[in-house]
Amino acid sequence: MLVLDVGNTKSLLCKIAGEVTELGQWSAAESPSQIAASVKYLVDAEAENLIVVSVVPQQSEAIRDVLPEAQFVDYSCKLPFKHDIENITETGADRLCNMAAVAGLGWDKALVIDAGTATTFDIMIDGVFIGGLIAPGMSTAARALTNCTAQLPEVRLDKCELAVGKNSETAIRAGAYHTGIHGIMGTAWALTTKYGDLPVVLTGGLSSMLEEVRLDAKIGGKWLQDKWWTLRGAAVLASINKGDK
Repeated sequence: MLVLDVGNTKSLLCKIAGEVTELGQWSAAESPSQIAASVKYLVDAEAENLIVVSVVPQQSEAIRDVLPEAQFVDYSCKLPFKHDIENITETGADRLCNMAAVAGLGWDKALVIDAGTATTFDIMIDGVFIGGLIAPGMSTAARALTNCTAQLPEVRLDKCELAVGKNSETAIRAGAYHTGIHGIMGTAWALTTKYGDLPVVLTGGLSSMLEEVRLDAKIGGKWLQDKWWTLRGAAVLASINKGDK
């Protein structure tokens, strides 16, 4: 089974066969047609086994043009969970896949934190997707600070010591990392306090940073870090919608 995860920052093509193997990765700076052509080349004869989860409509159309056999998973699919969402058509395919992965494990409750371009917090209780929170991702927030000010420099988001910065660059780096990390972990604590003892799943490109902080802080409970969580959820949706386009 091949899964293409199209995000706002990058697109990722993987093969799922028990283990997950990365086959290709593309930056959003590349054109949709370029990415689609590269995916087609890599997929080749396995086009019918390609599952696409996308939050970028322009890229979705480019993939459909060159790989009409591909199966897209989104709100129109049969979902393996109930929901209490006002307009499910506005809910990103990635968030639905994250909930499908919860159901695929046989869980009826969880908090899934997806830390990427945006940071999303989605909750399932008693088999019902009740909704979530959406916030700027840590890197997105750091870039916005630079883009919206006249003199602050752009910095790379990296793990750093909790210490006051002695210049603008180190102050921004520490601020971006620590308010981002602790803001997410604090929100997780608040949500699990409000909604009960939920298993917490960390996924997305920045989830490893969150897992390091959790381990360093010796935060207990049922936590799972899995960068492939969304792809696994896409596979769950595809399996119960096999043959539907």
